[in-house]
Amino acid sequence: MFKQKRIISLAIILIFIFSGCSNIQNKAKNKVKSKTLTSSIKKKSKPKEDPDKSKIFKLGDNGEEVKKIQDELNKYGYSITADGKFGASTDWAIRDFQYRHNINIDGSVSEQTNSLLKQPPTNETMVNSNVTPDPNPDVQACKAAAENTVNTKDTPTYTKFFIMTSLSEQRVYIFNGEPHNWKLINTFECTSGSSETPTITGHFFVEGKGLAFKTENDIICKYYTQIQGNYLFHSILFDKKGNVVDGTLGASLSHGCVRLALQNAKYIYDTVPMGTGIWIY
Repeated sequence: MFKQKRIISLAIILIFIFSGCSNIQNKAKNKVKSKTLTSSIKKKSKPKEDPDKSKIFKLGDNGEEVKKIQDELNKYGYSITADGKFGASTDWAIRDFQYRHNINIDGSVSEQTNSLLKQPPTNETMVNSNVTPDPNPDVQACKAAAENTVNTKDTPTYTKFFIMTSLSEQRVYIFNGEPHNWKLINTFECTSGSSETPTITGHFFVEGKGLAFKTENDIICKYYTQIQGNYLFHSILFDKKGNVVDGTLGASLSHGCVRLALQNAKYIYDTVPMGTGIWIY
């Protein structure tokens, strides 16, 4: 009897032990269900382009926006073909426009240049592409011969103007119109380079302008128009006080530039835009 009780007690203990182990195993087998967590870090979106930031238009560009630029230039009197192609004539017109507005001259149309193009022209910024002949009596006296010479030559230009300079005559001729149909509008005497420092010859384009410059010897030259590099059309020579240092005209004695009477240097500076063709022979 006692043995039976012990066996029964032992059996109950074993059942309890195996039951506990089974629960532990079941708990171990049960996988933990993970919750899907929403990331608190948001993906960075690409910065949006500023719609107000204008594209820079330059030589070689094409399209409707270029045509609008050309239309605005024509409003200022540049008389270029509004074909939507940003060619050399448009580039030169932009450079001249930038000079007249006293901003950086690079030939490209940035937001600043584009904004100025939309403003109404003034007397200072307007270009007159159709100029009547100057009352200078030399114009009528030289008209036939000068027009015959220039209109039988190839005269590349990007404007409605052309400058012809005869070193043998020591004379400058200014024309208005178009190649092979030029009309003389002014002419005047000049002084060119000496035999030691001759004036360059050939075909060029007006590259730049300025009101005045000073040499190392404190000589002032006014109203210069750039031919190429340091070769310029400019006035006769003045000192710092405005006195004439050398007013010689009709001779070959300059350092290579073409000297003109003050009013004639100003005439080219005021009348002829950048990109105008130059022929020196």
